Amino acid sequence: MAAEADLAARTMAPPMPGVTRHNDYIVRAVIYRNPKVPGLLEAWWVAGEDTVTGHWVTWNAYAGDPAGSQAGRLSYDAGNYFEGTDAAGNKHRAIGDLAVRAGTMPEVARRIADEIAKYTYAEPEDKRMASRLRRYFTR
Repeated sequence: MAAEADLAARTMAPPMPGVTRHNDYIVRAVIYRNPKVPGLLEAWWVAGEDTVTGHWVTWNAYAGDPAGSQAGRLSYDAGNYFEGTDAAGNKHRAIGDLAVRAGTMPEVARRIADEIAKYTYAEPEDKRMASRLRRYFTR
């Protein structure tokens, strides 16, 4: 019974950092995407690490259809794999990709641009960069 409970904790929704596993990856970061509503399954964006190789991945994760045979189980799709030789670089790129998937980058870019613009002593190239950030992320 304990083994079944352990398996359920590692494979069922919602994904939990440090607990949920898929293939050789353990989930390290989770961002909630949407609740289950008519026409949509409950979903998350996740980043996972293979602790043996130092590789990372980001996925879309979905709870199985409550009316189907996969009720409560997680499904994964749209994986972006980061399999370089530098484990820290893989992690950095995966967490960045997770932020982009979750749509947090436009807000972060605006905050950076606002922070730069509020300093009167900012260099002209910094002000140009802030302007480009605003234009790029407000299209």
